[in-house]
Amino acid sequence: MMTRGKHQGPHKSNLNKIIISVLAAVILVLLAVIVVNQSRSKTDDADKTSVESSKASSSSSTKQATVQVHHATAGIGQLANFSQSAVEDPDTRTNGGDVTYSQFYLDSDNNWYWSFSSDKRGQIENARATSVKRDSADYVVQLISEKYESGTSYEAKIHWNNSDHTNYNFNTSFKSINGDYTFGNDALSSYSSANDVSTSTSGNYYDWLKENVDGEAMEIPETRTNGGDVTGSHFEYYAGDWFWDLDSSKRGTVISAQIISGTVSHDGTFVTLTAQNMGYPDYNDEFTITINTAISNGDYNLKTNFQSVNGTYQF
Repeated sequence: MMTRGKHQGPHKSNLNKIIISVLAAVILVLLAVIVVNQSRSKTDDADKTSVESSKASSSSSTKQATVQVHHATAGIGQLANFSQSAVEDPDTRTNGGDVTYSQFYLDSDNNWYWSFSSDKRGQIENARATSVKRDSADYVVQLISEKYESGTSYEAKIHWNNSDHTNYNFNTSFKSINGDYTFGNDALSSYSSANDVSTSTSGNYYDWLKENVDGEAMEIPETRTNGGDVTGSHFEYYAGDWFWDLDSSKRGTVISAQIISGTVSHDGTFVTLTAQNMGYPDYNDEFTITINTAISNGDYNLKTNFQSVNGTYQF
């Protein structure tokens, strides 16, 4: 037994050395794996941070662009405040009392335009608005002429004259246009007053319509708006009453109404009519029609506060 023990001692020592070497190798491998994982984790965290930072930057840029677009839209969108047809006040009329009309409108391509017309001259200007900003109490509008002097850029200032926002001043150095304009029935009344319309008539409006505007008349090119949309004005006597239809080449029937009362000017050139809408959604709503035949070539000028119609028509 003692001899056998002496012969096995060296073998056992070598085995222990091998085991220790293997364990050391395993430990080194594990340490290497840990180091690699930690490195990958740091890289992933860095990449994640970079991606999140990029997303945040992108989101910030998108939000900023959205805000800029919103502000730009809101700026020119302020012209909606002046989208009703407005009649120039008697105090600021020039050219022998010529009555002018101011209106901003939005076309089918979402561009804002300013339309400027007159009883004597028809449509004078049609200008595209490119920007609007506020300067104290004024709206400063940049315009490009597309009719009076095509391609000319100019600036206009609009200022509310009253707290109810029904009357404003429009002022531009372009052709020295400077007038006060009123929305709605008050403006039409001012127009009627300036054109000698009296409650005591010179004749029955039934007879006046028959003699002056009976039948179909087409709008002349000079007063067409909405991209040259052609409208037709049709007065007709039927079953004891007068009726009026306004048709459009683009929109079909725009207005269909029954005439329920009217007054004629002393000189017989002008009539004011009260009409009642026969179509929906404005069924039974009453509105005013003013017709002036004191223009050349047998044409007549017609305007109404309903749908802001203002055009010159020819048979």
